[in-house]
Amino acid sequence: MKGRLHELMMKKMKEGKTIDPDSKEARAKADVLNEIKEMMNEIEGGKLKGLKKVTVAAPSQEGLEAGLEKAQEVVEEMSEEDEEDDLVKLKNLAMKKAKDD
Repeated sequence: MKGRLHELMMKKMKEGKTIDPDSKEARAKADVLNEIKEMMNEIEGGKLKGLKKVTVAAPSQEGLEAGLEKAQEVVEEMSEEDEEDDLVKLKNLAMKKAKDD
């Protein structure tokens, strides 16, 4: 995407169609582009939110087995932390709701 924008900007510059970076128009366009960029980051982040990954690599069978055991421990710890995080979130939500009522 960045390459396309650069190409378009270069094309417009060659055509003499540039705007003063300090103008209201330029600032408005920059604000819109920043807002779009933030929205895209939120959307893309949302797609990956909650995904977890464990990779195990080893030069030997024994090392691979040890790595798999460690990965299993990490996954179990992550599951416990997620449960605790969920409980804390629920507690905070309940407290906020009670305060609002």
